[in-house]
Amino acid sequence: KKIEAKVRVDLIEEKYFDSRESLELTLAELLDMYDQKHSATKKKPQVRKTESFLIKRFRELLGKEKAKYLSASRIEEYMTQRRIEGKRSIKTNGEVKRIGDISEVTLHHELALVKHAYYLAINKWGILKHNPFDSVTLPKGDRQRTRFLSVEESIKVVKESPDWLRPMVILGLDTGLRLTNICELAWNQVDFFSKTIQIEK
Repeated sequence: KKIEAKVRVDLIEEKYFDSRESLELTLAELLDMYDQKHSATKKKPQVRKTESFLIKRFRELLGKEKAKYLSASRIEEYMTQRRIEGKRSIKTNGEVKRIGDISEVTLHHELALVKHAYYLAINKWGILKHNPFDSVTLPKGDRQRTRFLSVEESIKVVKESPDWLRPMVILGLDTGLRLTNICELAWNQVDFFSKTIQIEK
């Protein structure tokens, strides 16, 4: 009787069967939830805009599919399709231009975002039970591109920069700050007495 009572409670709490919400949820709706419940409270508007652009093609190709039934093989098919798109080219005015060009790093970021949406849906929102990305090896997203300018190159960059941009270029060269940090730098982050800049994030 005790076991039966527990099973009945679990049935009521829909632990044995998928809820209607999880059965009907499309991938586009899952990504909307990710944006509204996660990104809206934790990320800046510009980052949200970048994420929206990043997964635009994923929405177009897979948005109408049910999130519960997305399989690892379907994700692999998507990766293959995106890579094929990246190799397409058109000829205009005698010039060959690539269209839909995509790098492995970009593809990694696309899929990592959707994978994180699944993670939240399972572990935080409790509307899904399985993450199909757990069985998929994502393209590498850690391409090493770190390179430092020589003194001669730095001088040339400063010299060739327009007047309005030169202070930002110098600041970037001297501090290594990211472009976003430089563009959004506020006076209260600058200490002229100790000659320091404090960046919170």
